[in-house]
Parts: sequence; structure tokens; C-alpha cells
Amino acid sequence: MPFKVNMYVRYWDGRTVSYGQIVEVREDSCLIRVGGMDRKVEVKNGHISIHPAVVASGSHGKNEMLGPWHIHKLTLTDRFLYHATAFDLIPSIIQHRGLVPRSRVNWQLLGESVYKGAENAAGRVKSPVVDLGEYFTGMRKWAEIGESIDSMALGDVGEFLYATTKVDIVINYVEEISKKDKDPVVFRFKDRRAWYRDPKSTAVMTMNSIPLQIMQVKFIPKKCRGIANEDRLETLLLDNEEWVDCSEIGWDDTVDLDRQLDVLR
Repeated sequence: MPFKVNMYVRYWDGRTVSYGQIVEVREDSCLIRVGGMDRKVEVKNGHISIHPAVVASGSHGKNEMLGPWHIHKLTLTDRFLYHATAFDLIPSIIQHRGLVPRSRVNWQLLGESVYKGAENAAGRVKSPVVDLGEYFTGMRKWAEIGESIDSMALGDVGEFLYATTKVDIVINYVEEISKKDKDPVVFRFKDRRAWYRDPKSTAVMTMNSIPLQIMQVKFIPKKCRGIANEDRLETLLLDNEEWVDCSEIGWDDTVDLDRQLDVLR
């Protein structure tokens, strides 16, 4: 992509992800001032992408700043947003007081019984970060064969929280969760902050966390799962009754009871 001087970027140094600001654009690389420092490093173009905060802050500006790749800000104040996830992740959601992007999961709060992937080493829980090594490797390969990396410039999906305003899309999410033998739950909420259209899908995305106080949740019973039951699931999601307010004490117990009763049916 056409990087420019003063653009805020994220880059891969071969070991970890760092952030900084471009001070010079060269033929195959950029000179980047390391964030919060006077030190400058030279980084190959295939190891650089737009700083994700540029998107989240809405400060990405005009099309020419991002070249042909432009992100559209959406106003979704009066529409419900839906986010589907597995019942097993409710303890993590409670610990984080809402929905958070995967890269902001505080692993020190969570044990293996709460969130698969937390690792115990030397008697303590590690604090993994989102590994962008594979992502930047992919960008480099695209650059080496002369292909455009504009569509890959945003970054790792773990840095963003995804939702949808479309019931048919959330139905697809529910089906994918069910295929993994997980019990799906769906959260809905209205949010006044900035959301952006994901250029790679029909979803919308944000770097913000979504607090429990503004969310409602429904457990999805087995009778509403699967392609054959899409109409029943759509009716369930659009019905304003029986959504559980996540600001209420014990909301997770109510959802858990729905799950237990569903097992007995």
C-alpha cells in the first residue's frame, strides 16, 4: 500500500509487534520512529500495516491517506447489534465486564477451566499476546509476488470485536458455534460509539469493549439450531421477550438454567 510520511503504523520486527510513525518512505522500506522514543528503525514494506487505532478513532481521513483501501464508518445508534459466542465463554465475559477483542483478553484473570488456551507454567498463568507473525509473513509473501496488500492492511482479527446488524448473519454464527459442539448464546446491544464495516465480510467491527450494562442475552436452544430451524431461530432473535438484561445480578445463572433445562428436553 502507499505508505506516507507521518502515517501511524504497526510493524513486525521478526520477534514481536511494535508501533510507530513513518518519518521517511523509501523504495522497498520505511524509516519508522519507534513509538514513544527517538530511535528509528528501517522496516520492509511487507512487515508494515496501518495502526489499528487509526481505524478505531475515525481519524483515517480521506481516501488518499489509505490509497484505494477505505474503511467506512457506520452510524448504528438506533439499531441492535448482535454478537454470538459459546456459553463456555460467559465466565470470561463476566471477568472482563463485557465483550472485548481477543487481543485484550486478560489471561492472568483466567485459568484453563475458564478459557481454553490459558497456559500454566512455573505455577503461574502466562499472558499471551496476539501473535501477528503469521499475518506479517503473509503480507510479505504477497508483496514478494507483486500482489496488492491493500486488503490485508488492517491487521489481525483479534484486535477487533465483531458484530452484525443482520439476523441472517448471526444465524450463520450460531450454526458455526453449534457445529463445534458448543452451546451458543447471542448478545444484543445498542452502541453510540464508532463502528466500521469490515471490508472482508458483512460484519461490523470496533476496537471498543462492550460493557455488560448495555447488553442483553439469550440462550439458543437445540430446537432452534441447524439449517432446518432457521425460521424458528429468526423468530426467537427478533422476539423482544425473554432477553435477559446483563446488568442484572445473576443473569448468567438465568442463562445457565435455560441451558440445563434444554439438556433435559
